[in-house]
Amino acid sequence: MKKLLIALMLVCMVLLIADPIPIGEGVLTNTSLPMEPFYGYTYSQVIYTAAEIGEAVNIENVAWHYNGYSAWTENEVTIYMGHTTLDEFGVYPSWIPVSELTEVWSGPFSVLDFEHWVTIELDNQFAYNGTDNLVIAFDANTAGYPTGGYSCEFYGSATTLNRSIFFYSDSNNPDPANPPTGTYRNDELEITNLEAQKEEKQEVRAAAVQAIIFNIILNNEALLPSGFVNGNCYDSVTMAPIEGANVAVGILWAAQMRVVFMK
Repeated sequence: MKKLLIALMLVCMVLLIADPIPIGEGVLTNTSLPMEPFYGYTYSQVIYTAAEIGEAVNIENVAWHYNGYSAWTENEVTIYMGHTTLDEFGVYPSWIPVSELTEVWSGPFSVLDFEHWVTIELDNQFAYNGTDNLVIAFDANTAGYPTGGYSCEFYGSATTLNRSIFFYSDSNNPDPANPPTGTYRNDELEITNLEAQKEEKQEVRAAAVQAIIFNIILNNEALLPSGFVNGNCYDSVTMAPIEGANVAVGILWAAQMRVVFMK
């Protein structure tokens, strides 16, 4: 029996966040939420209920489930959060005024070319009160659209009420302080038309509501790292690569971690 000793020095910060709160398990696409990547500009709002969130919590990050079709970056995104007593936007909806919301993050929004949860660490934590419903607004302000085009999608879930409202356009960048008038969305007709619009690249001029939310994780604990550890494990005597060796790396205070493989 040989012992293989591998000493690893890990110097890292401990990331302390609240328990994750996942909302939505559906795999719906073509929802235009939280943004419509095939168009230059998007503004959307989605309502999440107090029952779904469960308790008062400081929201430190938010994650969206991306299908991974291609990698791209939306250079200018602003995210707002707020409390609302509304359960839905209604059939003839109006937006929740941005003056009632708080800007929690602004910057470039990037996705990778594999299915994953896209996590944004908020610039300003949002203190959710646990009583009202939560509204999340997503404002994408970069002209043009990703290389992946209309196959770039975020997953959503069906709801019984009209809990999302959205607008997208190639030429009209909506002002959150004065967004376009909303109209009712007929899901079957709208999705069919959206497919046609993606082929013909037609303009969309009216905002629409829908009985859909985008899937999120509030305080996502499985943050996508900015770098990856990659390499081989070797026998300390023969220096031959060891097939099937696995190394688990955890987050620690500055410390040494010794991994021992027994053969």
